[in-house]
Amino acid sequence: MNGTSLITARSNMVVVTVSSYENKRLRGEIYSEHYQKTAQVNDSLELLFAMEQLMDSLSFPKIHMEPRTFNPKKGPCSGPKKEAAIMMQTKDEKGEGQRKATFVIHVQFRRNASWQGEIRWVDEGKTQIFRSTLEMIKLIDDALESTDDADRITWELE
Repeated sequence: MNGTSLITARSNMVVVTVSSYENKRLRGEIYSEHYQKTAQVNDSLELLFAMEQLMDSLSFPKIHMEPRTFNPKKGPCSGPKKEAAIMMQTKDEKGEGQRKATFVIHVQFRRNASWQGEIRWVDEGKTQIFRSTLEMIKLIDDALESTDDADRITWELE
């Protein structure tokens, strides 16, 4: 196929391995099976940017509305934009550190200025559908947090 790999509906699926979670700060790595590469993430925002760059590099799923920006000359991402394939290390260089939790995230749509898809908490064998990026982050927070809070989104089906 001319050296290019086929983009499928599962190409943007990522595995997130959390090595530490203190004061709501997630640290770990993200792995892309499509590129067979990993990237270190030091917080939830870096996780979101890495996932967004992966989806942008694949052009999948397509964005259904233009992102907003404070500086239209620089575009939606004002910093240097790295291709997901360049940003990530090869799988062989992946550091095998302490693992707190593992999630498989599959973003199926990028609509209404957010993401929709499915997240699987591998360690507990639980799967949830998320309707927004915030809901996805709250599900990860709920899985990693040890205190009970009535207002949280939970992994339990209602």
